[in-house]
Amino acid sequence: MADTLIFDSALRLLRDHADKHAFALVERGEWPTTLWKALVGAGFGDMLGDGLEAGCADAVQVLRAQGQCAAPVPLLEAMLASALGHASTETLPVLAALPQRADVIDAVVARWPGRAQALACTAVGTCMLPTAAVPDTRNYASEPQISINTVAARWSPLPAAIGFDTLWLFCALARAAMIRGALEHMLTLTVDYANTRVQFGKALAKQQAVQHQLALMAEEVAAAGVAVDYAARCFAQADAAMRWQAVAIAKIRAGEAAGKAAEIAHQIHGAIGFTQEYELQRYSRRVWTWRDEFGNEADWAALLGQRLTASDAPTLWQSITRSPTHSSAT
Repeated sequence: MADTLIFDSALRLLRDHADKHAFALVERGEWPTTLWKALVGAGFGDMLGDGLEAGCADAVQVLRAQGQCAAPVPLLEAMLASALGHASTETLPVLAALPQRADVIDAVVARWPGRAQALACTAVGTCMLPTAAVPDTRNYASEPQISINTVAARWSPLPAAIGFDTLWLFCALARAAMIRGALEHMLTLTVDYANTRVQFGKALAKQQAVQHQLALMAEEVAAAGVAVDYAARCFAQADAAMRWQAVAIAKIRAGEAAGKAAEIAHQIHGAIGFTQEYELQRYSRRVWTWRDEFGNEADWAALLGQRLTASDAPTLWQSITRSPTHSSAT
């Protein structure tokens, strides 16, 4: 019940403020001030102030709501700043986009550079980055980014209670939750369009081939949702090995769903789905971005396979069937 209340509250706020004006600002490289003030005022940026495990379940619901609205703000980054003990309204942390060796970090990618002082967070610690950086690229969602060379940076250690591996896992789970939320809205958009668009004398949704594609899309969205919910539960309750496995599965399943469901949505919408005026492209561009961040499904699948086949790992059947409650009890 608590999860539902938090999700509904976040969704209502985001639907009120993540409007066309906010998206237009981000497309021009400007900051969506009204949207950001609403989120900060509601306290959503500080949900991890008591720790990642304690705040995970609620944070995942808020990030799912962000995905449902495709809200163009670095909310996850603000949450991490709070968890690391920095002011979430002024400092936005940055994490490497791909796994790196603990002793060699060449570069990280900062979002919304120049907006506020950024905190680079990697396996070797944290460091403050200058505010004068100018974006040199954009991701699929047209959000500004900059490549930062951190070789000569002065690093401070991460908080004792938070390791980089834990941060990395939470970020992967967060992106999976955001993908799930975006796909849920894309499914709603696609079903509504299929029910109203008439071709050959009847609505698209009356065509058997289209019904089949909608069913496949709904399956992908549901599977991603189950995987994310389970991973969020494991993050707070399970041992380290089971937590890692659950998050890996969630990121794999959400990434696969992002590809398949977005493809079906655009096939059913036809050309209108790619137009700037229609909202579908806001969501598809973001799920394509989020699936690649903090490891894509291929990266996680390879790592999961390695762990399950390791000589010191439990049997495959035990790994698949044990639950968080059973794991913590043993």
